[in-house]
Amino acid sequence: MLILNELQFNKVNDEIESMENEISDLKRQCIRLEADLSHDLERIELRPLYYQIHIGNEKLKSFQKERKNKLTPDQEKEKLLKQVKNDNEM
Repeated sequence: MLILNELQFNKVNDEIESMENEISDLKRQCIRLEADLSHDLERIELRPLYYQIHIGNEKLKSFQKERKNKLTPDQEKEKLLKQVKNDNEM
């Protein structure tokens, strides 16, 4: 039983060490990528523009959906006439 627990402990310990190494590697990669990005002035200047494009595309989708769901004047008239008819029947 003691040997089994020791083996399990060693296995878990190795996994933890592996994960810590991976975290360290990812932190170094993150630092390197941030440094690369900070030196790239075009990307820094374009970042707000990409955000504005994203917002514009979202607004466009919203307007297109709204337009698709909007009734024509004839459809709206028909809808109102049906509503008045139903209200009068009650």
